[in-house]
Amino acid sequence: MPCAPVKSSGQSIKTKFYGDICMNETAYPAEDRELLAQIVTMPRFQKLLAVPKYAWQEFAMVAGVYISFVGATSLYLLNYLPLWAAIAINAVAIYTAFTPFHDAAHSTVSSNRRLNDLLGTISVMPLFPGFTAGLYRFLHLEHHRHTGEESRDPDDIMVTAPILLRPLTWIFIDAYWIYWYLRRWRERSIPELIRDSAGIGFFFVLHAAFLISPYALEFFLLWMIPQRIGITLIAYMFASIQHPAGVIQAEHPIQATRMIRGGNLIRYAFISQSQHLMHHLFPGVPYYRYNDAWKTSRALLESDNEIVWSLAAGKLAMPKSLNDKLPAASLQTVRIAKIEQVSPEVKAFTLVAANADTPLSPYSPGAHLDLHIAPGLIRQYSLCTAPRTDGNSYCIAIKKEAGGRGGSVAAHDQLSVGDEIRVSVPRNHFKLDYDKKGRVILISGGIGITPLISMAEYLSMQGRSFNLHACARSEAAMPFGKALSAAPWTRNTLHTHFDDGAADQLIQPSDLGPWTEGDQLYICGPAGFMSHIHKMAELLGWPEEAIRTESFVATELDNSKNKPFEVVLRKSGVSLEVPANKTLLDILQESRISAAVAVCTQGICGSCKLKVYAGEIEHRDVVLSGAERESGYMTACVSRSAGGRLVLDI
Repeated sequence: MPCAPVKSSGQSIKTKFYGDICMNETAYPAEDRELLAQIVTMPRFQKLLAVPKYAWQEFAMVAGVYISFVGATSLYLLNYLPLWAAIAINAVAIYTAFTPFHDAAHSTVSSNRRLNDLLGTISVMPLFPGFTAGLYRFLHLEHHRHTGEESRDPDDIMVTAPILLRPLTWIFIDAYWIYWYLRRWRERSIPELIRDSAGIGFFFVLHAAFLISPYALEFFLLWMIPQRIGITLIAYMFASIQHPAGVIQAEHPIQATRMIRGGNLIRYAFISQSQHLMHHLFPGVPYYRYNDAWKTSRALLESDNEIVWSLAAGKLAMPKSLNDKLPAASLQTVRIAKIEQVSPEVKAFTLVAANADTPLSPYSPGAHLDLHIAPGLIRQYSLCTAPRTDGNSYCIAIKKEAGGRGGSVAAHDQLSVGDEIRVSVPRNHFKLDYDKKGRVILISGGIGITPLISMAEYLSMQGRSFNLHACARSEAAMPFGKALSAAPWTRNTLHTHFDDGAADQLIQPSDLGPWTEGDQLYICGPAGFMSHIHKMAELLGWPEEAIRTESFVATELDNSKNKPFEVVLRKSGVSLEVPANKTLLDILQESRISAAVAVCTQGICGSCKLKVYAGEIEHRDVVLSGAERESGYMTACVSRSAGGRLVLDI
């Protein structure tokens, strides 16, 4: 039965066809998904995504809110504090209370879900009494999924309301959120409707009870006025100035949120929300790590993208142009000019322009491209030679992975000399820093040598000193082994390390040495290998910004071989069937089970992480750490059963 595209007002929907299978998902452009996935798989970024069970920053902030609010109120009532000071302190306390509540919506207060939601709900009592972390999670993640979409984003009104009415939307945004929630009550489960209705009822009853009580004036002066001031500050700083009107996150994730200028002073005043872009791109990072997330990801984010910067007040910047970038989907037709076996498992493919009058797009050392092997079969491969002045050929190397997803096997078995094939323009998320004057150390594991050969050749052409450490299972298994041994530039720069060799020839800390200013380390290979080298460098004092890694993820999620599977909810005993053309997240949401929520729906953000009690998982995300996978976590938006039934711990 053919699939009909889903229609949505303003929503970016991608419909994929695989025979009789169709998958509808809100999807980032391929080049943006690839870039963000490259960032979240960096070892140093994985540390930022690891939420502790007890984060002192969150507990201290909640305690500070209550101490400030209760203290200022008490001092005023005892005539030790003027009214204006009590109002100011209470307003700041209420403004501050939103941060742990906001983090709780993303489960970044604590790795323990119950503690996370409890602390979030406690923190928000002075601000929205009766609201819970679960209620706000539903509202807020709709904002994340649909940022910039007028009909789907509950926060969009704070950005797009007429300028004279906009302050009213800030002051009474809680009333609008309640209205927005009630319009979508059918999307909630019965237990959640009961809980949320009780919370909303408590919100109104509490206000009414105080306003008809003998303490109405004190309530109005010490709570309602500071509450409205705090809400206005939150609406302005967290929403109104953060998002360029009309820029949809699903279409332009990097341009849909601004960075606010002003340095540390503004960052502390905003409680890190001046770096709100970090939150929208990486919602699994707690607020107190936004600055580290920016430092870690800045080089990659700024390499080929416009970051939208604004001041906190005055005219707000808009993206200068969202159409200037050449999209990664732009394709070139190439002809396979040569295929060479460069190790027992690796073939090198030389590609030339199919039309001699149309030169190939240029690239820089470390770049890669998409190879369109067959319809729906797209894989990424590094360019393994330095850029040539004639610009008329590419060289890539492909290792045949019998247990992989099928792309490398198809390339090895089906591609021949003379075939014409489509490739993307090259992209580079693993750029060589030409300006640094210190040592350059390149370390590869197996097929990871390909982008490092490109870097090494370029450095040699520039007369720069460097060392290339190539690691492989054996001398015979090392890709390009014969070519490297014959290259003149490898005589004093190439150092080989083989798993089947003597222990003393394996890579050692002395091969890196202590870091000095200007030194750079580039690592490419399997994830475990890169993590090992990264830890070794850290122990030697190498800073994060001096270490760069490269790993590949699919720019398109391949659902062509999906199979249906069953899930059982352990706590309720409910059994659900997940068909081949839907995700686990789809089925949970259709069944009004909101234990899993998602922001990106592409396995990048980790918001829909679930614990699997029993069953084998086929992981398709890029965000979960090895430890999380070993502990039985999965992302409901993309991952599936590897066979048989999954029992979820919900």
